[in-house]
Parts: sequence; structure tokens; C-alpha cells
Amino acid sequence: SDRRGLVTAVGDAETLVGIAVPVPIRRTFTYRVPRGQGDGIALGARVRVPFGRRSVKGTVVEWPAPEPAVGVEVKDLEETLPASPALDAHLLELTRFVADYYLCSWGEAIEAALPPDPPARKRAPRAVAPEASATSAAPSRGPKPTPAQSAVLETLLPTVAARAFAPFLLWGATGSGKTEVYLRAAEAALALGRGVLYLVPEIGLTPLLVSRIEARFPGQVAMLHSAVPPRLRRAAWEEVRQGRRRFVVGARSAVFAPLPDLGLVVVDEEHDPSYKQEDAPRYNGRDVAVVRARL
Repeated sequence: SDRRGLVTAVGDAETLVGIAVPVPIRRTFTYRVPRGQGDGIALGARVRVPFGRRSVKGTVVEWPAPEPAVGVEVKDLEETLPASPALDAHLLELTRFVADYYLCSWGEAIEAALPPDPPARKRAPRAVAPEASATSAAPSRGPKPTPAQSAVLETLLPTVAARAFAPFLLWGATGSGKTEVYLRAAEAALALGRGVLYLVPEIGLTPLLVSRIEARFPGQVAMLHSAVPPRLRRAAWEEVRQGRRRFVVGARSAVFAPLPDLGLVVVDEEHDPSYKQEDAPRYNGRDVAVVRARL
């Protein structure tokens, strides 16, 4: 719908909404919002709906939804899930691209973009993540750029400052100093108050890289990948969404990190086949990263 992202809430009137559910059916489903239950429902909001003989979580992706064909039963939403993470209009558009381009359902694409539900706990929850710093990035403490690095940065940094979309391929052998170029560009984006997304092909490469980045930008870094325990991953996801951490490092699924004002995307070792997701939805994280930067 062209109205996606333009309407912020349903309100109290009884109305119809389009819901994307994580099933391999490439369409959305229409449900009724009962009168008086519209509070908290917005595009990107998570809800629970009846689906066949079961109850599933879904995402509001269209409002208002068109009237169904005559004779088609429209069921009511069961409940809204205010404690669940929601997707903004930007990520809804990105997941819609993934669904259309990679031939999966929109609900499956959305599910890939959301953090996992933490397991139920009987004991009182403990703190799951350190308090994030709200201060701006610390000044760079990296080595002085080499002439080759300086030449690359003379091209990259004006584009970061201009807030313009431009893809670059940085070619260099291992140990030639590409990471320092990435961090200098990240420093420029963070100084503008924008977010940085840094993708790596293998989860095993992440801890060492994060240590280097955290030393450079203390209090700004969040790790998002499947090896992070669900509760910690969800907490980090929320801190990113709220703007409390503005530098995300992770594997291919981190391409959906909810950075509110993304200024730089780095895809390290972009040729690596690990960026290709083998399970549904089967997407290429490298290509989705380029599309996200363009959006």
C-alpha cells in the first residue's frame, strides 16, 4: 500500500488492518480491530491473531486494509503486544523488498528482522546489558593514516558528510589497513549523530573486531548475531532502536538492525559466501545492505 508509513495509528474506531504472518504464503491477511482496542496499534506493531487452528504473532503492515470479498470471514485481532519490538517504516520497506525480491512471504522477512523472543524465566530477571553511554564518540585514537588510506578517505568522508547514497568497493590485501579506513569513516558518521552498521561474514570474527571498535568508540557498540543469547540480543536490539548504542557489529542478520538514523554501512569481505542465508528467507546480506543504504 502507498499509505504504508504515512499513518501512525489506528485509533478506537472499528477498522480493518493488513497483517503479515510468518508463514510461507506470499500475501497478507485482513483482520478486524475491535472497537475500543485500537490503542497501541500502529504500522509495524506486533499483534497476536488467530490463524487456522492456532494463534500466531504477526505485524501490522497495512491500514486501512481493503474490504475482503463478499462471504469472506474476517476475524478479530486477539491482542496487541505492546512489549514486543516494532519495526519503523524504513525497516518495513526493507523487509518488503526482501519478500518481493527473494520470493518469500513478508511475514517471514519481518521475522528475520526481529530479535528472538527470550526464553521464559521463573526467576526475577537480572540486568541483561550494561548501561549504554549517551555521549558522542570519543576522538579517534587510531594510527595516523597511510598515504593510501588518506587517498581513500578523501573520497569517502565528503560523501558521509553529504548524507548521500554512494556505494564504494575498497580493494586491498589482508593487512593493508582497510579496517582503519572503515573506522575513520565510522568516526565521521558518529560525529554527525548518525548510526554505523558494520557487517562481517563470520560470527567468529566478531569478538576481536568488537574489542577494537569498543576501544575506539566506548559505550557505542552493540553486537547482533545468532550466537548472542536471546535475552542479551533483544536487550541490545532495544538499545539500538532507542539510539543508546549507535554502532552495530554483526553477521548477515544484523543488516536489519533498527538504527534510527543510519549514516554508514560497512560490508567487510563482501565476497564471502557466508552473507547468503541458506534457510528461509534466503537472502544475500551483502545485497540487502546496499538496498538498505539506498533507502
